[in-house]
Amino acid sequence: MSVLVARRQLFLLVLLLIFLLLTPVVTHGFNFFPTRSSAGTAVKAGGPVSKIKTELLRKAEEVSRGLEASQEQQESILALIKSLEKKNPTKSPTSSALITARWRLVFTTSESILGKTRPAVFRPVGPIYQYINLARGTARNEEQIRPIPFLPAIEEAIDATIEPVSSQRVNVFFQRLFLGPLNFKFQSENYLDTTYLDKDMRISRSGFIFYRPLLRSSSCCVLCF
Repeated sequence: MSVLVARRQLFLLVLLLIFLLLTPVVTHGFNFFPTRSSAGTAVKAGGPVSKIKTELLRKAEEVSRGLEASQEQQESILALIKSLEKKNPTKSPTSSALITARWRLVFTTSESILGKTRPAVFRPVGPIYQYINLARGTARNEEQIRPIPFLPAIEEAIDATIEPVSSQRVNVFFQRLFLGPLNFKFQSENYLDTTYLDKDMRISRSGFIFYRPLLRSSSCCVLCF
C-alpha cells in the first residue's frame, strides 16, 4: 500500500512540475513535423479571398503551424494574413454568432504557444483548440502534452470568461487551469482582437500581438492563433 501511495505522490509531483513550467504558456494562447517544399503557383496577397485562404492553409501546414517556419516563410504567411484582414467580411466579430465555435490552431508567430521555449517533451502533441461561446461569455484553451514517452498524453486546459469591449476586442479573464486530473485557481487578464471572421476561419491577435488564423473544429477544423 505504501508503494502505491508513493507512486501516486510522485505522479502528482510530476504534474505540479509540468504546471509550473507551462502556466505562462497557456495564457499566451488567448494565448511537429519536417517542412515540405512548396509546390504550385503562388497566390498574390491581393487575390480572391478563397484563393488566399487556400494558400494560407497550405503554407501553414508546410511549416507545422509556424514551428518550422523560416523568416521568409513567416513573412509570406503574414502577408496573406494581412491581406485577409483587409477583406474581413464581418465588421463586428464580437457581436457575430460566427465567433462561437471550437477553433483549431493553424498558424502562430508565438514561440511559447508552439513550444519552442519548452523542452521537446512539453511541447503540444496533436491539435491545439480554442473554444469561444459568445452568448455565455466563456472561452477555453485546450492542448495535450506527453511529458513521459509511451504513456498517454495529458490534457492541459484553461477556462476564462470574456467581455466584449469593442467591435473587435474582448477582454479575457482567466479563471481556472486544468492539468490532467488536477485543477487550480488561476487568475490573469488579457485581451483578444479578432481581425478576420467568416464561417470557417478566424484571425485573432492577443495582447502579445500574435497572429493566429483560426478554423472551425466542427466538421473541418482549422483555427489560427
